[in-house]
This record gives sequence, C-alpha cells and structure tokens, in this order.
Amino acid sequence: MPYRIITIPFNPDKDTLFEEPLKFCLNKKVVSCKPEFFRAADKAYWTVFLEYETLLEDSGKVNKEKGSA
Repeated sequence: MPYRIITIPFNPDKDTLFEEPLKFCLNKKVVSCKPEFFRAADKAYWTVFLEYETLLEDSGKVNKEKGSA
C-alpha cells in the first residue's frame, strides 16, 4: 500500500499549523495515520505517517483499479 510522511510546521504568526502539506490528501482515501508531535531548534511540528489509496488521478478520472468513486 502506498504511504507518505508529511511534516507540518507550526505557524507562530497565526497560531496554527500550515495547511499546504495537507492538500496531498484531497484525492486520497486515508487508510491509516500515525501522528507524532516533535520540536526541533525551538520550532514545533506534527509529522504524520499516512497509508492511502488514490481515489482520483491528477486528471480527475476515477481510479478504476480500486473501483472507488
């Protein structure tokens, strides 16, 4: 099963996490995820291990292999 590790930095100016890395999930069905919080060089991060299935290819077509819609 395909997977990806996404690391999301904390944005101290807005007091929230950056949402840009989450756009990866827009055409995916997340099968499992394992989040972890960590600090590096006084900065905060969430890192998430995602196992997923692709629902739509980049062209917008349904992935017929999985039979998903």
